[in-house]
Amino acid sequence: MNTVYGNPVYEGGGDMQSSSKLPYTEEALNAWDAYIRNLVTHFRGRIFEWEIWNEIDHTGFKASSPEQYADFYIRTAGIIREIQPESKIIALAIAYVGDTEFIRKFFKSLKDKEKLHLVDKVSFHGYPTNPDTGFEKTEALFNLLKEFNERIEAFQGETGSPSTFGTSGALSNFPFTEMKQAKWDTRRALAHIGRGIPFSLFTLSEFNYPGNRLNTKGKLKIDENLKVVHVKQSYFAYQNLTSIFDSTVIAVAPGRAKISSDSAAVIYAFADRKNNLEVVAYWNSGRAPSDQTTTHTATVTLKGTRLKTPVLIDVRTGIVYQVPESGIRQDGKDQEYLVPVYDSPLLICEKKFLLGRGLL
Repeated sequence: MNTVYGNPVYEGGGDMQSSSKLPYTEEALNAWDAYIRNLVTHFRGRIFEWEIWNEIDHTGFKASSPEQYADFYIRTAGIIREIQPESKIIALAIAYVGDTEFIRKFFKSLKDKEKLHLVDKVSFHGYPTNPDTGFEKTEALFNLLKEFNERIEAFQGETGSPSTFGTSGALSNFPFTEMKQAKWDTRRALAHIGRGIPFSLFTLSEFNYPGNRLNTKGKLKIDENLKVVHVKQSYFAYQNLTSIFDSTVIAVAPGRAKISSDSAAVIYAFADRKNNLEVVAYWNSGRAPSDQTTTHTATVTLKGTRLKTPVLIDVRTGIVYQVPESGIRQDGKDQEYLVPVYDSPLLICEKKFLLGRGLL
C-alpha cells in the first residue's frame, strides 16, 4: 500500500492530489502520524509492504528536497515499524530513475541519521516510448543502492502504456492504439523480468484525474459513468503473459539463448524451477510498437538444450503453433530454430511446459 498525499483540512497539510506538498506544520504532521498509525493498525493483518509517498522527485508535483523527504520518511517508517515490525518499507517511488543526485542525497541523509535500516526496497517508475530502452539508468540505480546497503532491493513500481493519443499523464504525445498498447505492455514486462527485476504494470482500469482528464493506460475501457464498457487487447495479452510467467519461472543467464535477425532484436531465457523446463522470449526491439503484424524470419539458438516438442507462442494473441521439423536444426549440443519475429513477444518452449500449466 502506498501512503501518500495530503489533507487540506489541516493547515500545511497539503492537498489530495499528486501535486501535494509534504505535510509540514506541527498540526499537519501530527495528523499524518495519527493517519499512519490507524492505517497500519487496521491493515496489519493484510498489508505487509508500505510505500511512503509517490514520485517525490517529480518536478510537476511541487517536489520537496531529498533531505525533507528523508525526514518525512524516517518519521513515517518509524511508526510503521513500531506497529508492524515484520513489515517491508519501500522508499522513493522515484519518477526520474536517472536522477541519481536526488537518490544519493536522500540515502546520505538517512545514513547520517543512522536510519538506513528503515529502507527495505526502492521502487522506480518510467515511461519510455520504446519499452526496451532506459535500462542503463536502472543499472545505475542498482549500483548506487549497493554503495549504501547491498540488502536494499529495487523494483519497477509503475509503468504502462496508454491506448490512445492525448491521454492524461505520461506518453500523451505518441499515437498509441490498442494494438500498440498490447505490444508495449508485454515487451515492457518481459524486458524487466528477463533481467530479474520485479515488475508492476500500470494500470488495470482507465480512470479520470480531476477535471475529467482521462488516463487510458488501463486495460479496461470506461465510460463517463466510470463503468467498464470494453476489454482491450492489452488485457488479454497480459493475461496470456501472466498465465505463463508465474513465480516458478525465473530468468536465467542471458548466454543460454541468442537471436540472429535482420532487425534489432532481444532475447531472454527463463526456466521453470519446478521441472527445469526452459522458455525463451524474443521480439524486435529497435522501435516503439507499431500496428503492423508482418513478420520476418530470425534464427533462435538455444545453447546446450534440446526441446523434444517445441512450440511457438504469440503472447499478444495467445495462439500456440507447432514448430515444424523443417524449422529445427541441431548444431552439436545447440539447437537452432528458424522462426518468425516481429515487434511483439514470441515464446519458444517445450509443449510439456504448457501442458503442466493447463494451457493446452
